[in-house]
Amino acid sequence: MRTSNDLRGHLGGLIAALAPVAKRDGTVATLARDVIERLEAHTLPRLQRPADPPLVAVSGLTGVGKSSLVNALSGADHCEIGPLRPTTTVPRVIAARAGNGSGSPLGADVVVEPGLATDAVTLVDLPPGPGSELAKEADLHLFVTTPSRYADADGWNHLTRLTDLAIPTWVVLLRVEDADEVVVDDLRRRLAEAGIDVPLVTVADLATPEATEELVTRLAGQVGTTGEVDTGRVAALVDRAQRVSADLNEQRATSDELRRAVDAAYAPAFTAAEELARPGHFTYDVDRPWEEMADRLAVVLSHRIGAAAEDAATRWAAHPAGAAAVTGNGVGLWRHGAKATAQARERLRYWPAAVEELVTARLRPRRWWHRRMSTADLAAMVMHRGRGGEVDAGWRLRRRFTNPIDVVASQAANLLAELATGVVETDKGRFLDRLDRVDPTLIDGIDRAVATVRRALAEEAGDA
Repeated sequence: MRTSNDLRGHLGGLIAALAPVAKRDGTVATLARDVIERLEAHTLPRLQRPADPPLVAVSGLTGVGKSSLVNALSGADHCEIGPLRPTTTVPRVIAARAGNGSGSPLGADVVVEPGLATDAVTLVDLPPGPGSELAKEADLHLFVTTPSRYADADGWNHLTRLTDLAIPTWVVLLRVEDADEVVVDDLRRRLAEAGIDVPLVTVADLATPEATEELVTRLAGQVGTTGEVDTGRVAALVDRAQRVSADLNEQRATSDELRRAVDAAYAPAFTAAEELARPGHFTYDVDRPWEEMADRLAVVLSHRIGAAAEDAATRWAAHPAGAAAVTGNGVGLWRHGAKATAQARERLRYWPAAVEELVTARLRPRRWWHRRMSTADLAAMVMHRGRGGEVDAGWRLRRRFTNPIDVVASQAANLLAELATGVVETDKGRFLDRLDRVDPTLIDGIDRAVATVRRALAEEAGDA
């Protein structure tokens, strides 16, 4: 594959589009990080060095014969073999040319063994498990197992991780005898059921050169097809980036559906909060001290909020994606927040102070009266009028300020509604905070970057 600067630049754009998603939590973020990790660790460096020998990493569980296989393929005892587990503790590189001719960035903890591997293929014997950064830089991964270890869960987890990173992988089954044919069939079945489409190579006795002949032949074929492998790998990573976009779209749709359920459940509570501010609602208690009224109304409001919370939790429990949110540490969502009543009382008691601020801004500068009135007296008059009471004033004063006071009283009632609905909004937020907020521009950015890379890949293939 021709490695143009344009393609490298487009891949950089894809990394930039995925970066905000990678900073999030969850499986989608993990997928985005995997794609970025693979592009940065392998694809971009490989595109800059297209002529370098393929880097073949050998991994698997401890004691399965990884080091023995590397020695057999390289034709020399480069890797230590012994009874200790694990025997290999740091990656050991058998370079295709003298020195570390692989061109890969080798860490300080890597032991490099100069020598000739299988026809210019650089081999890396990795410690058990995921190994070092070299595992991500590999052009090909040989996952080694045996008839006695092929079903181990740790091995399957590692194999799944390799395929998730879009690393081309072969499964190498060592020490296979004629009686192990049933094991080979079972391994193929397990791979198919897991959706892992990788080649399976069987090797008998590593002591005989003929045992690794098929594997050596296959590896030799990799030398001349590095470009083809890179093309397929980039395409596979682009497909995974597209999956990030699709998963984000699904998350967004799910969040929107759950948000609509919460909106519907809390709508009656918002209506009740707004009704508290209607003048007619206070007519029968217009002369009662406001602090006492605020305490009574706070109890009523928290009761309505509790009913809304139970309704919202019930709606979420019936939804596959919402059910988990209202169980476990989300069980508290079935009732209003623990501080809802106290918050309602505090906010409603603040109304007189808010009205004084309103009066100061709207009435005091206008001086409609021949006699001066204090801000507190004006605020009390506005509150009284806002609660449905009549302004007690002579006809001369009434003519001067009743209309302005009615206007400010209406604004004061709106302030009370805002204070009450704010309590409902806060409680509703307990649900909304559990939703994944997906910015649609993130999805659009990934889609555009994916389309750009795919066009570049098509152009590269056409030029080749």
